[in-house]
Amino acid sequence: MRKRIISLDEYLPMSNESGNIVNPEVFDLDYVPDKIYAREELDFIRDSMSKYLNRGIARHILLTGPRGSGKTVSMRFLEKVMKKYIEANNIKGDVKFLHGGKSSYELLLSLSQGKPTFKEQMMEKIREISKEQRMIVILDEVDKLRDTEFLYFMTRETNALLVTIAYSPRFLEKLDEATLSSFQPKHIFFPPYNPDDLYEIYRYRCEIGLKHYDDEGVKILSSLVARDYAGDARYGIFALRILGEEDKWDPDSIKNALAEGTKDMEYSILSKLSSPYLEILSLIAGNQTGIRSSDLFHELSEKHGFARSTVSYVLSTLESMGLISTGGKAQGRSYVIWPRLYNP
Repeated sequence: MRKRIISLDEYLPMSNESGNIVNPEVFDLDYVPDKIYAREELDFIRDSMSKYLNRGIARHILLTGPRGSGKTVSMRFLEKVMKKYIEANNIKGDVKFLHGGKSSYELLLSLSQGKPTFKEQMMEKIREISKEQRMIVILDEVDKLRDTEFLYFMTRETNALLVTIAYSPRFLEKLDEATLSSFQPKHIFFPPYNPDDLYEIYRYRCEIGLKHYDDEGVKILSSLVARDYAGDARYGIFALRILGEEDKWDPDSIKNALAEGTKDMEYSILSKLSSPYLEILSLIAGNQTGIRSSDLFHELSEKHGFARSTVSYVLSTLESMGLISTGGKAQGRSYVIWPRLYNP
């Protein structure tokens, strides 16, 4: 019988080997590698930024595309590239990366580089900064903005270049006429990744994150993600971490890793949602064939006491997160809402 009274030294692990994973950060969704799969569409954004830095002419950009199509990681990579370009060419300028889901006050505070104060004082500080230097602002998840005052101010009262990232171009429909007229972005779309794209992405992650991997296994993973997960690269990255830990690359292990990775990824997303979002998403997820918006509004209003404005905002946010899809939208008409969870 194995004894259970044991000393600290006796309980030390048998080996200090780290296993097959060299750098676990590589399989984190927030990780920005030194090399990325650069889409052709990215060239236009890079060139627009360099022209702005050299000539001062701002052509605002709206980048859209499905979840997992590389929008955020591409812009974080481009942020690094343009900061290096600014330094190498002695340009008086800066690049700021901001997250949506905040109020205009919070975004202004991030840009003004000062202590919390009155909104007009922060605006004046930003006006001064934009006169003294070039200012590129990358705004991720712009469709989660709580209000549009920040967009109006930046496009109307500063010479900054705004690069915004959204799930859908329908975000523009929420803007008032004054903001839209000063924003007028060039729309760039990132399509879903195909198997070859995903293979390049996953292979590079394996090269920098693992001691060894199976090339054929990476190809199988890429094909499965393209076919069964709409080319959403995030699911494969979660699966790669599991495959790397176990160092098993046969087809069954890859399918199991994808299933397990799907649970982990969706849990990581859902764990950040507050109660109203979870309640509404749970109701939608219970209708895999779709639920009409009129029925959903009625259910949430009558039985749960939600205001229509709250439901509309939550639905907009859930769609921007890629957790639901909508179809048949028209002014004043009911439309259909579907869940987009692979592990509801």
